[in-house]
Amino acid sequence: MKAFIIGMTLITIGVLLITASAIIPANVSSSSTSFAGVIFLGPFPIVIGGGNPSMMPTLLAFPLGFTVIALLFYLVPLILNKKTKQ
Repeated sequence: MKAFIIGMTLITIGVLLITASAIIPANVSSSSTSFAGVIFLGPFPIVIGGGNPSMMPTLLAFPLGFTVIALLFYLVPLILNKKTKQ
């Protein structure tokens, strides 16, 4: 039951963040065009983007953080289950 509540909370937070990003206007100058995106294949992020190179550390930080969290959610139960069987 705890996992369900945590999952629904994370989904709700994600939906709220997506909604907020659509409502809050971005400060984009009209003289330069740039784009960025992240595609997740399982826990592995693929970062795509073009334009301002200073965006790259931010683009890499978030997906790598999410990848670490996803791997922890996968590995911690496996390790704990292995210890309880011994």
